[in-house]
Amino acid sequence: MQLHTYKIILLLFILATPTMLSAQIQKKDTTGKESVQSQEKKVTKYTLKGVVAGETDDETLPGAHIYVGADKKPTTVTNAMGEFTLKDLLPGETIITASFVGYNPTTQRYLVKADTNVGIIRLLPEVLEEVVITAKPPLIIQKGDTTEYNANAVKVPEDAELEDLLKKLPGFQIIDGKLMANGEEVKKIYIDGTEYFLSNPMAALQTLPANLVAKIKMFDGKSEEADFSGYDDGKRFRSLNIETKNPNLLKIFGKAGLGYGVSEDPEDSFKDNNYNLDASANAFNRKQKFSIRGSLRNTNQGSDLPNAQYHGKGGNNRGKSFSADFSNTFKKGTDIGGSYNGSGSESYSASSSKQEYFPSESYQSKIYDSESHSWSESSNHNVNTRFNYSMNEKNRFYFTPSFSFSKSDSRSINMNSSIQDNDTLNITNSKNQNHNESHSFGGNFSWMHAFQKTGRTFTLNGNLNVNDNKGNSIQQDSSIINKKDTLRNLINTTKSVSNSYTASASYSEPLTESARLSFNYSFSYNKNESDKESMSYKDALFTELIGIDTALTNKTSTMRMANNLGINYGYYKEKISLGVGGSINLSKEENRYEYLNSPDSVVKNNYLNLSPRMNFSYTLSKRSNLNLNYSGNTTSPSADQLQDILDVRDQLSVSKGNPDLKKTFSQSASMSFSSSLISEEKFSFLHASVNFNNSFNNIASATQFINNDTIINGYEVLRGARLTMPVNLNGQWSISTNVNYSFGIKSLKLRLNPSISYSYSHTPSIYDNIKNFTNSHNATFNLGINSNISENLDYNISSRTSYSSSTSTTTGGSNSFTQSVNANAKWVFWKEFILAGDYSYTYTLSKKGGNVNQSNSNLNLEIGKKFLKRKQLQVRFKAMDILRQRNLLNYSIHDLYTQTRYSTNNRNYYMLTISYRFNTLGKKSEGRNRPEGGTPPGFFGEGI
Repeated sequence: MQLHTYKIILLLFILATPTMLSAQIQKKDTTGKESVQSQEKKVTKYTLKGVVAGETDDETLPGAHIYVGADKKPTTVTNAMGEFTLKDLLPGETIITASFVGYNPTTQRYLVKADTNVGIIRLLPEVLEEVVITAKPPLIIQKGDTTEYNANAVKVPEDAELEDLLKKLPGFQIIDGKLMANGEEVKKIYIDGTEYFLSNPMAALQTLPANLVAKIKMFDGKSEEADFSGYDDGKRFRSLNIETKNPNLLKIFGKAGLGYGVSEDPEDSFKDNNYNLDASANAFNRKQKFSIRGSLRNTNQGSDLPNAQYHGKGGNNRGKSFSADFSNTFKKGTDIGGSYNGSGSESYSASSSKQEYFPSESYQSKIYDSESHSWSESSNHNVNTRFNYSMNEKNRFYFTPSFSFSKSDSRSINMNSSIQDNDTLNITNSKNQNHNESHSFGGNFSWMHAFQKTGRTFTLNGNLNVNDNKGNSIQQDSSIINKKDTLRNLINTTKSVSNSYTASASYSEPLTESARLSFNYSFSYNKNESDKESMSYKDALFTELIGIDTALTNKTSTMRMANNLGINYGYYKEKISLGVGGSINLSKEENRYEYLNSPDSVVKNNYLNLSPRMNFSYTLSKRSNLNLNYSGNTTSPSADQLQDILDVRDQLSVSKGNPDLKKTFSQSASMSFSSSLISEEKFSFLHASVNFNNSFNNIASATQFINNDTIINGYEVLRGARLTMPVNLNGQWSISTNVNYSFGIKSLKLRLNPSISYSYSHTPSIYDNIKNFTNSHNATFNLGINSNISENLDYNISSRTSYSSSTSTTTGGSNSFTQSVNANAKWVFWKEFILAGDYSYTYTLSKKGGNVNQSNSNLNLEIGKKFLKRKQLQVRFKAMDILRQRNLLNYSIHDLYTQTRYSTNNRNYYMLTISYRFNTLGKKSEGRNRPEGGTPPGFFGEGI
């Protein structure tokens, strides 16, 4: 019995043991988990920073990829200075791999116990995959998405600027004052990794001596948000980083020049007093930069117009300017920069033109003749500043206030006439004096916040702009209209104030490692107020008041509020970049008009504007890519276009607004392809693009000739005048294509840059109440030739050949052929003598019922000599406009008329110039080679 009882107790104990052990283990596990969780809550996370560089410290690698862990998880990429930051790292050993195309990847282990700066991670190049143009020395090295140019491989004169150097590099062009690189505009220019010249980035091209440049790196920079968040959004803009020789050394350099003009008649030289003085000084190192520039000039200009009616005193072209730029990067992530630009000018200009309208049902011929002479004095002051502050790794602040002030005084003489069928209808002569002052203030504030999850960001922006303008003028008109003499003596005053405020917020959320969704909202408020008053007098001395001129007196007020909501989807991975999205804009507009000769009016409009967009980019190979873009935009008419106010300041050419204007929807689509070929023998670049644009409810002009005296808005517009008014017209569209190619001829030491373009446009207009369509074709061939022979011999040639043809449904067709050539050369020969010159030629053949030939040539020659041991001092004598073609003739064909225009050119025939350059390097300080060493001593710290 007892044995049986023991057996039962033993069996129950065995069965219960696993349950008790499981409960005990679970209790221990729970306790352990709580302990671990408690410990995790107490664990401090750290930040790790570093710089990825090539074989030397100066060769930083922007866009290098950073991987974390043994599985090499992609985490971030380096910025424009080759720097990277890894956040929220747990203490312990961390494995980091740095990779850049064209280099061998490097993997290193770091023990993280605190916020750590690992310094420079050096990558060694893959020699077999690195392709260069020439071996001694290589001109171009392609490193992933970065194209690196070796400045030492280009032969430029010793006194050349950065602009001269860029013109000799393949793929670079300066078009309409913009620097183009491989067919795209350069948006940002960095010097040793720091953005500089806030208000005028192109100033770096005329400031930095070419002999201080070591390398030029061209790459596609990222957006500020992508750089801050570490999440690549695929947005790119063409950028240049100018790496100087010994970037950590303080470089002090500059130039000064004085030129004095000798007139064709030497006795008039001191009477004309023509001169040109300019000076600049710069101090640069990697962290700090400072520049000042100033100039004074006086250039005589004549009034030798063919068959001019006015033969009074001409005038001078005088000018002065001063500017200063600075930037300083501090140790704790604070970046301060600013610029000031001030200028003053006194100028005189003269021109005459003849517009001959094509025959219509109302007349066989109609001619508008005009001649104008104007004198002006003006001054401008602009201040732009930038403050960047990184409060911590998660928050960054930007503040960019700006201020400007301008003042101008001008006077003019204008003579106009209207002739129809050989009968002079109207003659008007007017004298005007104007004084204007303008003040403006603006500022932008931005706060960017990054969340724990990489790529999740929130941004707040605020923008303010205030403009205040005041002006007054005296207008005296003497007219013969319809065989009757009329006089107008007016004193006009104008006051206008505009204010705009914008607040916006944006949020981005990463969906995957390659996709992201972003939302943005903005609210804007704009108000413009204008008060114009015109007082009429009987006499030219303005002593006997008649009263208010109601046609020129009015008050207007325009208020617009807008709410804009946008959504965008972005996908970026390896070879593909895709962005799709758009915005909806709800705006409310109110326009108030107060007249003296008619009832006040209020026009209110509500607009719903849609703006879709799509961007697609595909990398075909390391050096070839394809881009597709589409964008649509709805725009509302401006306040001036909507105002039903008759502008009769010029009695022969009056205009008015149109309150019935509708909004315009415009859309554009483009496709571009670019490819470069790099080998040991040559470098070539190809860029091709196609663009299409069209508009619905396009705002065009309606021109009407007044054949009989007509009352418009209570004002009598007399026979012979023309009235223009904006109207909505459909049917506007255009298409264009462009192909650029660049290649070198090694044996001749030349680089050729041919390009060809074609465009077609279909443009509607209204001509005497008849709807007119103009179809235009334009084809252009450009050829640029750049030499790279030696430092002492340099020449460049450019040619442009264009042909245009247009047909109009109401005025027939026209054709035009234009050929232009520009050439310049410089030769330094025996004992540092200089011989230089530049030549330009333009020829135009136009046909519209008859042929019109016109040509113009300009030749300047210069001789000089260099002095001193380093050739810093130069003396030059320049003869300008040797061919004496001072009057510039321009003939053009428009939809409704042909125009012949004359203008004046400089009369400054000879100029003697003395210039001096200086260039000094400071001493190298300890720790400057390591970015983590703090702010290097320089002109804000230690002396040189």
